[in-house]
Amino acid sequence: MLYYSGYTRRIGDVDEGSTVTDFLPAERARGITIQSAAISFTWPPVAPDSWIPPINQMSGLPAAASLTPHTINLIDTPGHADFTFEVLRSLRVLDGAVCILDGVAGVEAQTEKVWSQASAYRIPRLIFVNKLDRDGAAFGRTVSEVGAGLGVWPAVCGVPWWTPEGKLRGVGDVVGLRGLLYGEGGDGKDVKNFSLKDLESEDAALAEELKKARVALVELLAEHDDAMVEDYLAADEDQLAIHPASITQCLRRCILRDPQKLVPVYPGASFRNVGVQPLLDAVVDLLPSPDQQADPEVSIGSGIKGGLTQFLSGKLTAATTSDYSKPSSKAISTKGKPNHALQNLEACALAFKVVADPKRGVLVYVRVYSGILARNAPLWNTNLQTSERAQRLLKMYANDAVEVDSIAAGQIGVIPGLKFARTGDTLVSYTGAHPKTGPPAPINSLQLRPIDIPAPVFFVSVEPNSLAEEKHISGSLDLLLREDPSLHVTLDEESGQTHLSGMGELHLEIARDRLVGDLRAKARIGGIEIGYREAITGPSGEVEGGYEREVAGKWAKGGCGVSIESLVEGGDKLAPREHEQLFELTDKNLLVVATPTLRADGSGVGEETPNLPDHLPMSAVMQAFKNGASAACARGPAHAYPVHSTLIRLTFDPAKHVFPNTTLAALSSAARSAVQQALQASAKASETVLMEPVMLVTISVDEYSLGGVVHDISSARGGSIVSLGSDDTTLPSDAGANVDVRRIYAPPDPFAGGHAAAEDFGAGGAVGGVKQIVARVPLKEMVGYLKHLRSLTGGRGTFTMVVDRFERMGGQRMRGVLGGMRSEDVQIVPLSPASVTQANNGITGRQLENLTMSTTLPTSAELDQMAIIDPEIKEQQQQIPQSWQLPEDKDPATLVKLMRAGWDKMPTPTPIAEVEEFRSSYITRDGTTLRLCVFKPAAGHTSKPAAGHTSKPLPLLVWYHGGGGCLGSPESTTAFCRSIVLEQSCVVVAPQYRLAPEYKSPAQVADSWDALQHVASLVADFGADASAGFIVGGESAGAVIGAVLALQARDEPLSPPLTGTFLTAGSYFNPNGIPAEYKEHYRSRHDPVCVNAPMLGKHIKAAFDACLQGDYSSPLFKAALWPSGHAGLPRTYLQTCGLDINRDEGVLYADLLRKAGVQTKLDVYPGGPHCFWHLFPNTTQGKKWKEETRAGIAWLLEAAR
Repeated sequence: MLYYSGYTRRIGDVDEGSTVTDFLPAERARGITIQSAAISFTWPPVAPDSWIPPINQMSGLPAAASLTPHTINLIDTPGHADFTFEVLRSLRVLDGAVCILDGVAGVEAQTEKVWSQASAYRIPRLIFVNKLDRDGAAFGRTVSEVGAGLGVWPAVCGVPWWTPEGKLRGVGDVVGLRGLLYGEGGDGKDVKNFSLKDLESEDAALAEELKKARVALVELLAEHDDAMVEDYLAADEDQLAIHPASITQCLRRCILRDPQKLVPVYPGASFRNVGVQPLLDAVVDLLPSPDQQADPEVSIGSGIKGGLTQFLSGKLTAATTSDYSKPSSKAISTKGKPNHALQNLEACALAFKVVADPKRGVLVYVRVYSGILARNAPLWNTNLQTSERAQRLLKMYANDAVEVDSIAAGQIGVIPGLKFARTGDTLVSYTGAHPKTGPPAPINSLQLRPIDIPAPVFFVSVEPNSLAEEKHISGSLDLLLREDPSLHVTLDEESGQTHLSGMGELHLEIARDRLVGDLRAKARIGGIEIGYREAITGPSGEVEGGYEREVAGKWAKGGCGVSIESLVEGGDKLAPREHEQLFELTDKNLLVVATPTLRADGSGVGEETPNLPDHLPMSAVMQAFKNGASAACARGPAHAYPVHSTLIRLTFDPAKHVFPNTTLAALSSAARSAVQQALQASAKASETVLMEPVMLVTISVDEYSLGGVVHDISSARGGSIVSLGSDDTTLPSDAGANVDVRRIYAPPDPFAGGHAAAEDFGAGGAVGGVKQIVARVPLKEMVGYLKHLRSLTGGRGTFTMVVDRFERMGGQRMRGVLGGMRSEDVQIVPLSPASVTQANNGITGRQLENLTMSTTLPTSAELDQMAIIDPEIKEQQQQIPQSWQLPEDKDPATLVKLMRAGWDKMPTPTPIAEVEEFRSSYITRDGTTLRLCVFKPAAGHTSKPAAGHTSKPLPLLVWYHGGGGCLGSPESTTAFCRSIVLEQSCVVVAPQYRLAPEYKSPAQVADSWDALQHVASLVADFGADASAGFIVGGESAGAVIGAVLALQARDEPLSPPLTGTFLTAGSYFNPNGIPAEYKEHYRSRHDPVCVNAPMLGKHIKAAFDACLQGDYSSPLFKAALWPSGHAGLPRTYLQTCGLDINRDEGVLYADLLRKAGVQTKLDVYPGGPHCFWHLFPNTTQGKKWKEETRAGIAWLLEAAR
């Protein structure tokens, strides 16, 4: 969009991390959107080469809106379920939305969630079916899923233009009856425009499909719009004769009138630059401008609600003589005298996002709903009742900012430097406002509809490294919460721990990186735990709550009465009675405030009943009670989890509860105290129950695995199946309720053999043998589920999940959860259910002191001899000294960038006929797709089979590249992998893993374990036979990983099992905890000759360590510390270099394995720097390494035979 509008000169790519709106380092590293970003551009563009004009315009009809340049304010939002609040706060300020669907995956669980959220705000929407250039893409099936899964009629406004081979070449415009043919491999600007007549000779099949689509579109619109019926009759009942402008106007009327009835659908492929311009035309033609949207909802006073336009016209006022006989949720419309105070209201805006920018400070994103917000204007925050000033105004273009003098109604802008404004606050600019009390009533209480904040389901503990860090961490957490209100911070009063809660594992991982990395908080972040809820089961009786305390030298006193009872899901909806107000709190708690002696304005109902004092306005009193009740519900009476599904009845009588020194804070505290007492009373009378988050899970599996996965979900995990396969008629309760899926028009997909029928391809249907299972499963059972799903499906299963609801737990299940609460320790980057919990506790050198000295260890003199550089290497080193000479005055991240730049310049070896190479992929536990490079003997180049055999089985080596965990790629191992394939006649798979500093340790091990499990499940698919040998290994950092994976595979056996381990030039010990028996043999880490050696000097090693931030005391980083010991490992072949900082770790680890009974072979290369064979392969030592490597791998393969 930005490229075609002329905003950028190149097209960004999500996979490359080059998109304009994904500018955060974490977004570019992960290839996903994490934070919503705003940008503005014009369409159609000034430069005409990007725009595809309509074929012609008929006289007498208005021109399409897309002929006139419009400014589009675009907000790019995340798609991951963990960042649903970013979507929610963006939806709150949108006039329209484009829902982008994956043409392969179709309508997914998160699609339905976001669609439902957009429906709650009645946002008009378009759908763009993307990725139609990919294998398995099916536009027709996706169209059918829109009706079946989203409950809205899909109005197909474009159809894909396929080649006979099923390749996307363009799109057909159903409204304009034309074909748009995009140039092959171009940037999307070279488009040929075919009229229907020309199309009949160019591609008769597409022309015929366009006619069918036009007929179906007109018939659908005629069912929803009477004007289309008239156009149809005026065109002599010929759907093809209706002018495109009439259809466009009808589409616009339909989606503005009821956005949930009908949605226009467009095809395309953004990666191939197909179909984007028609979508932009549709945005301008069909979606509303700010002045055409529904009147924004506002509230004033004590809950009086209505529209902003209604308020500005003086027709919405707080009641002055009315009581509560009318529901407070309804607007009170009057024809009263004009309110002259409204004339001074300059602007009204909603703060929908707060960002702490490292250079610009705090940035508050606002949407202006009325008036013009001017630079240097005073602002009144009606939520916080505080004043600030908009000293500067910015217009944001993703991460770039431009200063502006004003922001007009309908526009999105940024106010930098505000100290108090939060997400959801209403800001008004009022001429003559008092700096302390703000504008006059009711403007001072005017509030736009707030932003709903979802309840968190996961939490982690945050502990400062020292008491001196507490203040900094507290401030950093405050800043995090101001940025992202879907994060919650609570203090566990029993343990004293601070808990940070979020929407999911990835959400908390990003928050952790932001806290520790960006905000420099020196804190320890604990493991992820599940956010349960607590519910009462019986009523409490009436409790009188009082508060009396000295605050700032003054006594404050207040009171209220409270009773509570349990709310049953599915019960009758509660309606407020006379003199009552109803408030929805978090976690489905309800607060009913009864004021039997007060009117809506705070005056007494009779002459003898007291009024509220002037300093206690009714709206502020209600807010104080809400705050107090919410605070009390944050901690349950029995298990300290937040309270869920509780009805709180609060009674407030000024004659009993208001005193001369009563303040709003005193009333809030009284409400909190009373609710807490009531909760305790209820818990004593009848036990509370725990409620657990239940997820709506969508699992994609092949048909063969369907039965096993269903059985696992419904039995072992205690889930309930919602739908199976194509029989998906019970997804969300409202999905498809008004849509007859059999009547949906869906064009045919390539190779589908006909039109895509909704009953065959509804949400949850099958495509190419893939089935979808939709189930409700407790969240606790889904932690770490991806690994288990892969084992059930041979690595092919995937799943997504969103929070569906909280459900009460049965007695046995609740006892099990409570019993395991203390020991439960689920890691953000889990590796092993049992061993990682032990592993992360660490193991010190003292625990290894029972090891006895081995006579095979080299003496000090022998170690010194090893460190003398090899003469041949020294000679060649002098010819290429720049290969390891890097500046020592650079910070670690810069040093890594310099090394990466050098690494990237290394030439890629030319392909050879003897080795077949191809790329595959695997999916990590957080859903990231990473590469696998596969090398195998080409046909005709394998070893000759033995007599009597038809073929020789090929062993498998999984090889992890080096680079200190910060550099390298699977492609960088190409030369080595080819040589192993040729020498051993085997298959080599080189996985990609994510690198530091973008991803800290132990992410590298976690990715590599996921890769190893994936490869193990698909050995035969790679052309290998594990019975001939299955080896894991790596070089340098890859050896560190390989050593850990071998231990992990022993404790969690792979199928097939490993038969050997090959580790070269790795590091395996904690340098600060070497066992006493090994200390005199551990010299290379401190020997000046080794630490200043070429290839891996101390400053490079320090840079890697600083970027990785690995824990030396963790067995996930140092294999020698593995808590369950090393016995039972398969054969292990190690190599170590004599002039290397890692030298002695290879020697000692080999000794450690021998003493554990592991068959171990060690080769040492005296005088060789770290991994010298890459730069000096033709030296004597280089040739020796090559020969011993061949022999070492052959020795490992003997174990399989």
